[in-house]
Amino acid sequence: MKGSLLLCLSVALWAVLVPTSAQEITLKEAGPVSLTLTLNFPTGTGSAAFNVYYNSMDPGCTQVISNYMSGKTTPPSLFDGVLPLSGAWIPATVPTSTYTITGLQPGTAYGMALVGVNSVYSPVYQSSLEGFTTTDLPAPIAVLADALSATSAEVSWQIPTNISRLYHTNPINITYHVDYYEIDPTPCFSRFSTSVPGTSSSVILSALVPSGAYKFEVYSETNGVTSEKVQGIVTLPTSPNITAVDREPLLEVAAGFDNDILLKGLGTRDGRWGWDDLCKWYGVTCNSFGRVVGLNLSTVAGPYVFNLGGTLSPAIGQLTELVRVSFQGQQIGGELPAELANLTKLEEIELKNNKFSGQIPPILFQSWSNLLIMEFGQNSLGGYIPPDIRMYKMQRFYLYNNEIEGTIPSTITRMRSIERLNVGANRLSGGIPYFTQADFPNMTFFGCSDNGITAPGFPTQFCDIPKLDKLQLSGVVLTGSGPELNFPSCLGHLSNLQSINADEMGVTGDIPATFMSLYNMEVLSLFQNTLTGGVENLCNMSKLEALDLSRNSISGSLPSCFGDMQNLVYFKLNENKFEDEFPYWIKNIKLQMFNIFDNFFYGDLTNAVFYPPGNCSLTHFIVGGNQLSGVVGGFDECSGSLLFLILAENKFRNPFPSLNGSFAGLQKIDISGNEFSGAIPSVLLNAPNLVDFQTARNGYHSNLEVLCQLSFLDTIDISNNSFSGTFPPCFQTSEKLESVNVADNLFSNIDALILNENIQILTASSCNVTGPLPYMSKNSFTSLILSENPINMEISDMFDRLKGDTASSLVSLELSMCGLYGGISPVDFSFLRESVLSEQGNALNTRRVIDRVPVFEKLRSMDLSSNKLNGFLPTINTLEQIDSLDLSNNEFVGEIPEAYSAVRLLKLDNTYIQSSRKQLPSFLTLRPSDVQKNDTFFFTCPGIVNVIESRSSSVDAFYLDYTHCTCNDGRYGLPPNCYACPVGTECTGGNLRVQPGYWAPPEALHNVSLNLPTNFTALICYDDKLGSNPCNPPTDDEQECKLGYGGRLCSLCVNASNSQYFRVGRECRSCVQLGFLSLGDVLPAIYALLVVGLAAYLILKPVSTSASGLVKSFTTFLQIVSYLKTSGITWPSDVNNLLEVEETASLSISAFECLLGTDVYTKRVLITLALPIATLLITFIMYWFGVVIIVLKYKVLEVRRKKRKYWKGKCYFMVLYITSLLYISMCRTVLMSFSCHTPPDQEGEPITYMTWEPSLVCPFYASSSIHWIFAVTLSALFVYILGLPIIYIILLRRSRQKSESIVRTVSTNFLCAAYKDEYYWWDIVVKVKKFIFVALMVLPPPGSAVMPIGVFGVVLFFALLESVVRPFKAELDNKMEVAAMYLTLIIYFLGMLLMVDTIEQ
Repeated sequence: MKGSLLLCLSVALWAVLVPTSAQEITLKEAGPVSLTLTLNFPTGTGSAAFNVYYNSMDPGCTQVISNYMSGKTTPPSLFDGVLPLSGAWIPATVPTSTYTITGLQPGTAYGMALVGVNSVYSPVYQSSLEGFTTTDLPAPIAVLADALSATSAEVSWQIPTNISRLYHTNPINITYHVDYYEIDPTPCFSRFSTSVPGTSSSVILSALVPSGAYKFEVYSETNGVTSEKVQGIVTLPTSPNITAVDREPLLEVAAGFDNDILLKGLGTRDGRWGWDDLCKWYGVTCNSFGRVVGLNLSTVAGPYVFNLGGTLSPAIGQLTELVRVSFQGQQIGGELPAELANLTKLEEIELKNNKFSGQIPPILFQSWSNLLIMEFGQNSLGGYIPPDIRMYKMQRFYLYNNEIEGTIPSTITRMRSIERLNVGANRLSGGIPYFTQADFPNMTFFGCSDNGITAPGFPTQFCDIPKLDKLQLSGVVLTGSGPELNFPSCLGHLSNLQSINADEMGVTGDIPATFMSLYNMEVLSLFQNTLTGGVENLCNMSKLEALDLSRNSISGSLPSCFGDMQNLVYFKLNENKFEDEFPYWIKNIKLQMFNIFDNFFYGDLTNAVFYPPGNCSLTHFIVGGNQLSGVVGGFDECSGSLLFLILAENKFRNPFPSLNGSFAGLQKIDISGNEFSGAIPSVLLNAPNLVDFQTARNGYHSNLEVLCQLSFLDTIDISNNSFSGTFPPCFQTSEKLESVNVADNLFSNIDALILNENIQILTASSCNVTGPLPYMSKNSFTSLILSENPINMEISDMFDRLKGDTASSLVSLELSMCGLYGGISPVDFSFLRESVLSEQGNALNTRRVIDRVPVFEKLRSMDLSSNKLNGFLPTINTLEQIDSLDLSNNEFVGEIPEAYSAVRLLKLDNTYIQSSRKQLPSFLTLRPSDVQKNDTFFFTCPGIVNVIESRSSSVDAFYLDYTHCTCNDGRYGLPPNCYACPVGTECTGGNLRVQPGYWAPPEALHNVSLNLPTNFTALICYDDKLGSNPCNPPTDDEQECKLGYGGRLCSLCVNASNSQYFRVGRECRSCVQLGFLSLGDVLPAIYALLVVGLAAYLILKPVSTSASGLVKSFTTFLQIVSYLKTSGITWPSDVNNLLEVEETASLSISAFECLLGTDVYTKRVLITLALPIATLLITFIMYWFGVVIIVLKYKVLEVRRKKRKYWKGKCYFMVLYITSLLYISMCRTVLMSFSCHTPPDQEGEPITYMTWEPSLVCPFYASSSIHWIFAVTLSALFVYILGLPIIYIILLRRSRQKSESIVRTVSTNFLCAAYKDEYYWWDIVVKVKKFIFVALMVLPPPGSAVMPIGVFGVVLFFALLESVVRPFKAELDNKMEVAAMYLTLIIYFLGMLLMVDTIEQ
């Protein structure tokens, strides 16, 4: 301003002395930093020399430049700042010339003078000129000015189409400036300026001088760069006097404000007029009739900031001619007067950024039918938007940042002229009304962000608003599902869209392909949604200036097209799933915000460049949480801009990022979680104003003293490094430190931090700090975390060192795992204070009062867990204010005091506290739905919870001695002793039950019943019949075996329910009771008689009977098939009955066991092995009985001899026949004693049990009690099993030796009568077949594949052999034998199908 005033004075003086010619200097060309002049030198100036002078000035004050320097020998001294651009004079002999002034400022007005002087510096010529340098920033166009009243005027313009407009998410601010000054009647008296945001296109100039002429200039500005200035002139009419109607109301309005500057008359524009002329007050506009039509006291409307305060008087409603009211930013509070409804002519009301509260009078929405602009944003207004809206002309409707409730009424569609609607940041709920283009044909902006509004899917009605350029829906919660949550593709057809704010909506899916058509997009903010896919569809947004896609699930690569977006300054992709190489293309654009935190970017940043060369505007460089590596540098040119440098959680290494230069603006550095090591770098001193330094999880170990020199540091995090020893003493006097984290280092002494009286948050857990700690009586800690240090102090001593300022300010105290010991007394939480009180204000009448004052007055959280604290739980006199108290894992005893009910989060588990009455305190209760699991001892208890839902209590089940707990499924016993459930059992609710089909030793189950540990494996029992198992039937809860079963694996048949049971295969059946006979009981007896009768028939028939072959085949078939009943195959009951009938062919009737009275294996073996002896004995008796009869009947000796010989042969025949029938049963009985196996999962020395008698230890096992059985059966093997075929061979060979052909006698008839002579020995083959068949059935262990494959092969082999050899004389016998073998094969195959599951097991 000084230069312009001096130039104005010089103009006035020079104009008097020197004649002028305005045509001798002209502007040829203007550039951003230069002006080119054309100089036309006048004639008749003699030998004058010329020079050019210039100055940046107020163009309105630039008049004629004259010379006042007559007689001076030096250039004019008054031209300070008006610099000669050439050291040499321009010769006057040159008729014309051009001259270029350089080094100017873009968009600036300059005054220039061509000065001619003679040799003694007397002025002989001058000429002056105004000029403007150009700028790349477009200037406003179509500038107009209209006088609104005698004291106000409106200047308007059009915004150039190519200018950038950014909104609140963009750090760049484009501003329009209007400079104005009075040129008539007092030119150059004073200069004013006002500014508006880049989205505005007009401004009201208030408090002007009536009848005055004002010159104005309009220009745009951003970051110090201005456009050309567009000029204009406006003349005001004469000021009327305010009418009596408006005078008093206006004074009342002024009196309602706290600031009475208006009432004192100082509110006028220049203070020259009295306060009685109210129309001349600053901001007051009157019409030609003296009525007040405008009140404009907004901070954005002029140079004055009144901060009026107070309230808006209801008297404003009496100013009924008001058209415009603006009180923006004036701190006015109170409620809006309902009298505002009287202002029916109101067109604009702007109350933004005040303190208005209460409900917006609903009547305003009906009365202001002429209203165009309603700006109530940034207040505390409540109420609701009434459905009866009559603002038919409304263009701008702003209620954002208030406390409006209710819903957005569907009647907003009555405001058909609306252009901009913003109701964001309120308490609105419900949905967004549906509307179409017909409802809002001119809408350009819609905003309802940050409310409680919901929508089933992304609102599609905006697709029908073609002029829409700005959409703010952040915080609108989408409640639907599926594709309706995706961005509608139709949004991409809104070609005018410049800004979309859709943060925190729950939008899903990919970014639509139609977004490729949003060429005008400048701001796209989609923060915290669930977007997926890639970002390729944003590549055509060449005008993009701000992009925020943070906190989504976007993945894939980052296309290089973003490197071509020259306007992009704000770039946030943090917390997504991008996986790509680092975007090195950022060096091509002037980014300010670059944030790719928490993605999967990779690459080596060594030598990488992050900004255009020589033009760094980076303020935020945030690349933490990726997979980047290398050495980071290249920030030297960012010293004037860089604010945040975040490199955390990567693999960067030394050296520290280059910070050469002065980084005075750098506030935060976070390099945590990298591979830096060594000493803290001294280069940090180049950031003297650093506030936050974090280098956790690195390998630094020294040079902490550098941080002491950063006097503005308030936050330090060096946790998890390798520092050790004593913390540097210099930190004790650091004045700005507030938060320090040194956890997980090896500091043995941190006294410097503990004694720093400014630190509020100190985290030093796991630091190897030892006690005793220093006294902290003067500290101001709010949070002190010293957990996991070997402090090893008595708890009362620890509390003594905290008492004082530290204790009174502490909010959070953590001392877990510190080796603290001893008991806590009430004294530790309070101290005695003595006060002197005067009674009734009489200083002479006083009394001394001693009361107990809490030590921890502000404590909200205390953690003393995992120490060795003992005694009773402490009584704390500030429990009602504590939010969290953790005393777990200590040695406290006793019961929980009722006072603990006030604690909001209480942890007392893993202590020795226990209720002697097994009762909980009144504030705790058991909640079965809130289970408490003990994973160490495997039991579950109903949760012990606080009766108040908002509070949480953790108390160990030991408090009630586990009486309410049960062992987990899979465990048995009583908590805390819960044992693993053995194999083959199931445990629920602590109870053990052997699974159906399994058997457990009784002694083990007895230990279980006594809640003792036991170690056994339940064994799988054999099925007794198809689909049935005798062990632990599901329907029987009390017996281990089914009725009639007992012993190991329930393999014995026992007496039960006054009934005796016998064995059929593995099934136990009740013995026959008279009157209760069944088919299965009767048929064996009948068939036994049939077999005996057949035997008698064969004995009595002649030797050569042909029936013997058929009998042999049929008997062999029945013996083999009937043996399948006891082979381990679980047949259906009816089939089992039939097989039992056939079993009589082996003279083995199962019901015979009923005669024994018990199911004893040894008796059965002995009886079976005694049958051949019994047969011989009975035959011997029959023989002598027959001899006696013969002697008595026949007297002739020769006849006696023949009859006796014949009878002897018949007896031999009977012995051979019966022993043949017994052979297969004898084989089974003998071989069963050799079939043993060892059960799985046995502890200690394994025990081997008999396969077919699972209750008995194998006879040849050391601990067996039936060793003699082995000797008996082994003898029977040689004597009978092998001996019988040998006897047959001897008999046949003796008979063969008597003749070439077999001699068939009565004794050998049974053996060979049915066979051909050449196959007389075939009965020996049959015996071998039976033996092999039985051996394969008996000897393999259970489930072995040897048995089914072997038996199947043997039967098939003999079937094929007999079909080839055909040994019988009668062809029918041969066919019968072959058919019997194949039928046996089929029956066995069907039985194998029933055994598939058993074999697999």
